[in-house]
Amino acid sequence: LSEKGAYNPVKYIYTHDDIRNITEYARLRGIRVVPEFDTPGHTLSWGPAVPNLLTPCYHDGELDGTFGPIDPSVPENYIFLRNLFSEVVALFPDKYLHLGGRRSQF
Repeated sequence: LSEKGAYNPVKYIYTHDDIRNITEYARLRGIRVVPEFDTPGHTLSWGPAVPNLLTPCYHDGELDGTFGPIDPSVPENYIFLRNLFSEVVALFPDKYLHLGGRRSQF
């Protein structure tokens, strides 16, 4: 996702090592790190990395080149999300994960 969707795929991302270092630093200080992935709505930056992930938008019956939230009608999207969240769960030791769930107007 970060290679194709990040504002800057080198500077503005967290690597697996970054996440491990942050969560350990926090743990030693009694702080919980709860990751948030604001799905299904705020995922526009994921679109370039995952074909057919986002819902295409229409204007007057024609595709208008914009996209909405994750498209629930594409079965492969559930596989993508399962893999993504499996990776997240493996990286973050906390038992909680924030998945968003708002701002989808469907």
